[in-house]
Amino acid sequence: MNYIGIILDHTLKDGTHPTDFSLSFRPAREWIVHAFDALGCPCIFPADLGESFSSAEIFSQKIRELAEGRGVILTYGVFPLLTAETLREAIDLCQEECRPIGIDTDEDIPAFAAVFPPDWEGSFANPSAEILCQPEEEIPVYPTAYLALRNAAKERILLQHLAAGVDILSGDGVMIEPGVLIGKGAQIFPGTILRGKTVIGEGCVIGPNSTITDSVVGAGSKILSSVLTQSTVGENTTIGPFTQLRPNSVVGNRVKIGDFVEIKNSTIGDETSVAHLTYVGDSDVGRKVNFGCGVVTVNYDGAKKHRTTIGDYAFIGCNTNLVSPVAIGENAYTAAGTTITEDIPDDSLAIGRPRLEVKKDWVLKRLGKRRYQAPAE
Repeated sequence: MNYIGIILDHTLKDGTHPTDFSLSFRPAREWIVHAFDALGCPCIFPADLGESFSSAEIFSQKIRELAEGRGVILTYGVFPLLTAETLREAIDLCQEECRPIGIDTDEDIPAFAAVFPPDWEGSFANPSAEILCQPEEEIPVYPTAYLALRNAAKERILLQHLAAGVDILSGDGVMIEPGVLIGKGAQIFPGTILRGKTVIGEGCVIGPNSTITDSVVGAGSKILSSVLTQSTVGENTTIGPFTQLRPNSVVGNRVKIGDFVEIKNSTIGDETSVAHLTYVGDSDVGRKVNFGCGVVTVNYDGAKKHRTTIGDYAFIGCNTNLVSPVAIGENAYTAAGTTITEDIPDDSLAIGRPRLEVKKDWVLKRLGKRRYQAPAE
């Protein structure tokens, strides 16, 4: 589509155009960006425009330079629930009549958008003569209006997913951004936040109290009270509770990642279990590997990050430290409390702890008595 989208925060009555993107209302802004994406329109944000403009002429010249002959969709960042369908209708009318077309809202909230035809030579800053209507007063911040926008955006998104067969058990605390895709039969529990380009497969259970950003979750998987960022989870896998998947983590199918586990920039093979209290960073883990409690991949030497490789069917004992770079072979075992500093061959057992020594009656010899003596009956 030969159009470019430009988002403004708002236009002041003196003709200046503030460009601080933080002034925009986030949920409505996300709707606008999603609408532009659906149309295939590149989007320019206020920060890309540079400083505020002192005159309508300077502002219009800047917009014209950015457009490079393309049509322009100009909108405020607070426009509520602007959709691609609405923009298509305005673009069609704009092309048919070769004039700017305004898009207004019936809501009691100052908001406006306009579509300008390609090679438009008129003003972009003062379109009231060419379009239907435009706010004339300075737009202040209306907390109650913004709250209404937030609720309206949230409700529309939830209703769309409900209509598509998603089971949202309660809307309390559930926030779903417009770019999120959710498969049929998925259950969304309270406190769930789904952001960016997240994709949730069919039959998943998400929440309660989970945040997933720009991640893919395979069908039938469960994400329980956990945080996922830029990661991929396979099918029929359980994550959580209280798990964090940091960017570039890939977890396979039928995997169990339990409580207080953090995974970063790592690949976890199918049917592997990382049950609790473990850090896996910069690692390549095979299938059907078992991690005991308290395992740490020691991936940072103070200057560089190093990788750990763990082969299929390996058994990593409790409180094992894997000092990277290091490789654990297939079907190899590490004993509890071991610090691994060199590669372990296949089918081998690594023990790196001091031999236990028991000194009988040491306490009585050292103190001359027991620290605690049970009272006589």
